[in-house]
Amino acid sequence: MQIIHRTFCFGVCLFLLSCSSSLPPSQTSHGYDESLRSNSDTLISLERTICFGECPAYRVTLLSTGKIIFEESSFSESRSRYEDKIDAKDFQETLSAFHKQGFFELKDKYEPGSPECKEDLTDFPSAFIYVRVGDKIKEVVHYLGCQGQMIPKSLYYFENMIDSVANTNQWIKN
Repeated sequence: MQIIHRTFCFGVCLFLLSCSSSLPPSQTSHGYDESLRSNSDTLISLERTICFGECPAYRVTLLSTGKIIFEESSFSESRSRYEDKIDAKDFQETLSAFHKQGFFELKDKYEPGSPECKEDLTDFPSAFIYVRVGDKIKEVVHYLGCQGQMIPKSLYYFENMIDSVANTNQWIKN
């Protein structure tokens, strides 16, 4: 009986250890690299998550210097990482559009359970937009399965703008 009890306890411990987070300490739950946040006063980042199907999952970060960092997300330990550069002026124009189009006035969450998500479809990806301008930080969570008129069209505009400016299609595998 003691052997069965010890085996059961050992199995439970292994299970609990396997459930622990495997993110490096420099990353948050959404995978944003904290070292990027501290190295650049101004940045714009978009993360797209997996879905049930074939949705590209990645994070792209635009730094005020014009540097672009694209990181493919996957279930495996190896992740592809690519870098590119845009003109710093293009970054400033993008940031200006975020201000003019009301990004900082958006709600923080458009996901199931939020008042804006009246109905939702399952198995859709999410998009996380993170913008930092000095000490001002805004993150918007958008579950793309949320339906209804309460989801602002500008949210899709911001997501697509980041993809367009960063030219993420060059790295997305079909």
